[in-house]
Amino acid sequence: MFFRVSPRANKIQIKDAVERLFQKKVVECEHVQLRRQRKASPRTARRRAHWKKAIVTLAEARRSNWCNFMALKNYRPLTPIQRFKQTPAFDEITKWRPTRALIEPKKKSGGRNNYGRLTSRHIGGGHNRITAKSISNAASTVLQPR
Repeated sequence: MFFRVSPRANKIQIKDAVERLFQKKVVECEHVQLRRQRKASPRTARRRAHWKKAIVTLAEARRSNWCNFMALKNYRPLTPIQRFKQTPAFDEITKWRPTRALIEPKKKSGGRNNYGRLTSRHIGGGHNRITAKSISNAASTVLQPR
């Protein structure tokens, strides 16, 4: 299982938080520190924050993990990025669309700031996009330093 955790959390804190969250024993816990990335912007160079990814193996997940049996969709290598791209195919879960309980809408700002004022022009509209719900938010709130 993968979690997005606080950059200051160590393996012991991650293991304790996951065991409390799922009430199951953690067999193995690894973490990877991921560096910030530049985000392309037309006028200014912006950067994303550093973040940490935790890879956790539960005791019962070694025997039967449903993620290992879920089919993966492979993409044709039209670009170097797509050469190794794989996404989960939701064939076992739904017919042609992900289950509504497993997705959430991706929020868009429409070019407005927190006061509601238009700060970036030509942004808005477009198709409604969705993202997969993850349990990383629950784990990261547990592991956030207070």
